[in-house]
Amino acid sequence: MLEKINKIPAGTFLVPLVLSMVVYTIWPNLFIVFRQKTPTSKQSVGGR
Repeated sequence: MLEKINKIPAGTFLVPLVLSMVVYTIWPNLFIVFRQKTPTSKQSVGGR
């Protein structure tokens, strides 16, 4: 697989980028789990 990627100029950068763009286009809510806030992130800064 790496041989095919290396044939493309900047393939080790572009191939994962394009694959992630395709996955995110098809399934935009894939990483919604990681966007949930924790109780500590809801606290205000400086104790206000």
